[in-house]
Amino acid sequence: MHPPTCKHVHSLRSRLLLLCIGLLGFAVWTGCTNDSPPPERFLASTDTLFEATGEERQAALDALQDVERTALDTAFQRLERHAFTRYNRTEQFTPRNEMNAYVERTTRHGNDTSPEVLHADSAGTFQTGFLDRFFATDDVDLLPAELVDYAVPDEPAYLSEREQEAFRYRLRSDTLASGHPVDVVDVAAQPGEVGADQSIRYARVYVDPESREMVGFYIVHSDDGWLFNEDSRFFVTLRPVDGTWLPHVTRFRAQVGVPLRAPVTFGASAAYYAYN
Repeated sequence: MHPPTCKHVHSLRSRLLLLCIGLLGFAVWTGCTNDSPPPERFLASTDTLFEATGEERQAALDALQDVERTALDTAFQRLERHAFTRYNRTEQFTPRNEMNAYVERTTRHGNDTSPEVLHADSAGTFQTGFLDRFFATDDVDLLPAELVDYAVPDEPAYLSEREQEAFRYRLRSDTLASGHPVDVVDVAAQPGEVGADQSIRYARVYVDPESREMVGFYIVHSDDGWLFNEDSRFFVTLRPVDGTWLPHVTRFRAQVGVPLRAPVTFGASAAYYAYN
């Protein structure tokens, strides 16, 4: 899936990188340091380090190999064929994890009409300086369409035969996601040096048992680089509407750290409903 063509659309990773460069440049220019202790990095919780037998591991790997991504990769493009209501909220947090600013909207989208704003609210000021344009907090349609591309690459490391020893795998059935029965595949990076180099620390993949379509996911990323480090969490679920898989809930939260500056934490969430 490719992001929609739009002069205001930049990839999510580009926005994160530009934010880091901007924050780093500002820190060097001002000579400021922050004496507050950094917040804890929000990685996968310890309960994701599950145990699985060899048979359970193989069953999960087999399930992952059969997964289709068509529904997930095209869900947001299919929105233009429907009328729906969308609630969207974007947030930024202080280094102490206190709310710094938020903007939220509820909009009604028609097939051939401009969105109607049903509710709007905001508070605080987003502190990203000249990089505000890359976050586009006034554009309620920008982030979620790119969320799938960024969070789940076409060939994630946990599907590569060369990397599979660095992960644990588990398959669970008879689970509900967005009120629909699904199979769930859990993937976790191995503790210690074995899984240390993996940027995907944990993944939960929701699979429709009949079509084998991937209809949701929860993924925890952790990237450490010389310029910045990033911890992020992504959650997306689809729901069937008249036989078509459409977006239901999206959530995203990222914490970005650069030298000489306190980490920047921001998030976005959206819910799609009242389809017709």
